[in-house]
Amino acid sequence: MQAPIGVLQGYAEILGTSSKPNSQNEIQEYAGAIVGLCEQLSEMVEDLRQTDRLSTHTLATESLSLAELVFNIIELYKPHITAKSLQLIAAEPTSLCLVQGNSFLLRRVVQNLVQNAIRYVGEGGTLEIALQDQKDEILCHISNSIADPMEAQLPKIFEHGYSNHRASGGTGYGLAIVKEFMALHNGTAEVKRTDPQRITFTLSFPKTEPE
Repeated sequence: MQAPIGVLQGYAEILGTSSKPNSQNEIQEYAGAIVGLCEQLSEMVEDLRQTDRLSTHTLATESLSLAELVFNIIELYKPHITAKSLQLIAAEPTSLCLVQGNSFLLRRVVQNLVQNAIRYVGEGGTLEIALQDQKDEILCHISNSIADPMEAQLPKIFEHGYSNHRASGGTGYGLAIVKEFMALHNGTAEVKRTDPQRITFTLSFPKTEPE
């Protein structure tokens, strides 16, 4: 947390100690930055709180539709997608894609990946989400175009505290949470570069047959 706290302190000192009157535009710029950093800190604290809570509680699960969960989240983030002029590719799956899981934690997993994709894709880029109902597993792919190939960063991307671009709003904990929450569901989270300017996160869940 040291990095965002230090930046917050810097903005506050600029506003509080400047010998010259700040213009309204400057004040709005600093205030906007402070609000964004506070949101970032809040997200970090929530991720850490959830991890700590899970270490002392039994995970409650149910049979749920991953397809419904994913597409509800897509609707939630459509204003953000539109604001960045992103092309969204998301074909509806042919099944409910049933998994055994905790709905709160799985929403957090998908939200973190969608937020991450929107945060790092360039203006006018593409965001693609696809579900696959296979024989023994359910797969969820979340893919986005990137300007930086990120080859060196990919092995570290699920590490606690790692963020390649904190200035873009990354906390360094969101993807680590994804990995840990998937492990709690006996699933996996992986990332790979799928072409020179695209990375794809894949969530794999053991399949749950309908009762």
